[in-house]
Amino acid sequence: MVAGAKTCPSPTARSIRASAARPATASATSMTEMAQAHGRGRPPASTEMAATPGNSTPASVVSASAKPAAITASRSRRAKRPRAIGSVIAQTLFLFYEKLLLRFGDYGMRSKCATRSAPRRRLAGGLAAVALLAGCASARPPHPRAVTDVAAVIDGAAAGDPAPLAGALVRVRGAQAALLRARLAALRLDRAGAERALGTYFAAHDTDPRRQAIAWATRGEAAFAAGDYAAAATAIEAWQRLPRAGWHAGEEASMAQTLTIARLLRAQPRQAVIGGTPGTVATSRDRVGLVRATVRINGVAQDAVLDTGANLPVVAASTAGRLGLRILDGGGSVASVTARQVTTRVAIADRLDIAGVTLAHVVFLVMDDSQLSFPVAGGYRIGAIIGFPVFRALGRVRFDNAGGFAAGRAAGPALDADNLRVSGNDLYVLARVGGFATALHLDTGAGRSGLTSRFAMLHPFVATFPTGSDTLMGAGGGAVARHTAIWRQVGITIGARSLTLPELPIATDAPKGQDEDRLGNIGQDVLGAFGSYTIDFDRMGFALGPPRG
Repeated sequence: MVAGAKTCPSPTARSIRASAARPATASATSMTEMAQAHGRGRPPASTEMAATPGNSTPASVVSASAKPAAITASRSRRAKRPRAIGSVIAQTLFLFYEKLLLRFGDYGMRSKCATRSAPRRRLAGGLAAVALLAGCASARPPHPRAVTDVAAVIDGAAAGDPAPLAGALVRVRGAQAALLRARLAALRLDRAGAERALGTYFAAHDTDPRRQAIAWATRGEAAFAAGDYAAAATAIEAWQRLPRAGWHAGEEASMAQTLTIARLLRAQPRQAVIGGTPGTVATSRDRVGLVRATVRINGVAQDAVLDTGANLPVVAASTAGRLGLRILDGGGSVASVTARQVTTRVAIADRLDIAGVTLAHVVFLVMDDSQLSFPVAGGYRIGAIIGFPVFRALGRVRFDNAGGFAAGRAAGPALDADNLRVSGNDLYVLARVGGFATALHLDTGAGRSGLTSRFAMLHPFVATFPTGSDTLMGAGGGAVARHTAIWRQVGITIGARSLTLPELPIATDAPKGQDEDRLGNIGQDVLGAFGSYTIDFDRMGFALGPPRG
């Protein structure tokens, strides 16, 4: 929630999870001192700190002995694992059900406006089926401070964060510099720039197996994001022929699943805008707060969720049949955060009409109806989801919180900001959180903003915050418990707009079986505080509209 707004969750948000209060815990400080510090959104004054310019919150404050066991144990586990490239296509077919917890779970939201954290149960289900390109499943370290090998820099960078790469670029030359330029270009959806840099890299005949693997993965990621699935398949096949010494844990299986979908689409016509005049379409919020609009698929009206967190459009199996989608032969299984396998297939819509624009050959993932149905009181299901590839094709889009979705010229003038990055079809906004530069995942389906265990690792002062726990529930069954901390009165700045959140939840342990590559997400508590928000893929910019009254 934003400053001045209600701090309690809405009745709808409450209806989709159960809450049970639990006392908050503190470490290494008195509760009185802790309460005073948290009221100001920073650690206790007695803690040794190094302040960041323009922000009262320290960059590093507490000793290891004062850190929650979850954070300390997480660091110990990560130190033993090989580090994997971030922002590659390595998990194309992995379903990250925690994406749905951002939509339905509303990080940290409780049934009462409490002053302490509490256990919360959250849904995490089939909407997450669209998290196709979220990066490798294996571990990632914090940003390296003094690393000369760009492979370590790239593997260590948080998803969507260009700063470590740009910082390393001034220290290296030759093939390594070319590889960094390729990664930076890919983050800006500049496929031509990425290809130029990769051409320079390959011409240098670099023999390092890890850097070679990163180069081919980058080529595949850029091709996949552009909808060039034939080129993506070719790049992944080249990656598979590389020496295994360049691979990291979990990449082989992930890349194989990515290749499955790329091969299915290899011979299919690429998505294209074929007509229409950009305009607007009315939108509404459904019972769990997701943005919905009526689109036409193969000439048939269809209610669909508009979700920037969807890496590919998604459709329920029964809806695919009713709309006459062409389901391709073949398919695959994907893993959820609860380690269960979910089956998916791929289909093509010959035509999609949205906000006055007509697209042809639109790819959809087809999920069983049960995977798009959720245990919400009274029942809740999703028939279709429109995601990143469609929004990118529209060039510039604007979501109006009063109800409306605009495309192209109708979305307003081009943005001057250069604060949008894309990693594996996931959108990231370069923001400042509590004064810290942070790349935040832009997911319009997320009910509330939050920070991850990766942010907690980088900023030890999180250890002084009150703690709680959440239970993630996968649509396919099973549950996973995670620990959280609450940061109070946090300032968030995006471009020219700023606001203060009364509290911001932080996960203090990683999802089961993987390490967190993101730093956090932007949810509707931020987006909904402004009249609109605009995404400009041509200028790679993101902007919030005027504050709502």
